[in-house]
Amino acid sequence: MTTIAIASDATAILVTVIVTVVLHLKMFCNALMTGHYRFAAGGRPPEDHILRSGIPTQDFHGAAASTSAQDDSVRAAKASLDRHLRILANDNENVLPGLFVVWASALTIGTRDWAATFHIVCAAVFGFSRVAHSLCYAYSKQPWRTVFWALALVAAVAMGVNAIIGAVEYTKL
Repeated sequence: MTTIAIASDATAILVTVIVTVVLHLKMFCNALMTGHYRFAAGGRPPEDHILRSGIPTQDFHGAAASTSAQDDSVRAAKASLDRHLRILANDNENVLPGLFVVWASALTIGTRDWAATFHIVCAAVFGFSRVAHSLCYAYSKQPWRTVFWALALVAAVAMGVNAIIGAVEYTKL
């Protein structure tokens, strides 16, 4: 077993922390929006009707709400709920694994000066693109949603390669 000392760049760590916190807050805000639309669509547990007044009947699926006099608003709420649930699912599939790669890249910079700059740019692109992707998804902006999804993917793959290069260099120490 070889013991190594992990070396990184202070700015790269700072950018990584900022990206991590911003993406966490983005996911939390989307979860709040999902909860809001779940209430409006009648998709909360039945006992939750006591938490807010003026909302449709709650039955987990919104079936009772769809027979109310508020059909148009319930339909719109269900559409928004579906959209925000898809954003949550997309974040689970892309942001969480992406953050592992962001941190792996940050922790394997070592003494490679170019790797710090490369990481900072890629981490910023990843964070910005994931926030932009969610906004484009929430507001139905195509093809920008796909453009930002692809940019985030390219940035994550690039940081993965950066992490592998750094890990290989650690084995040479």
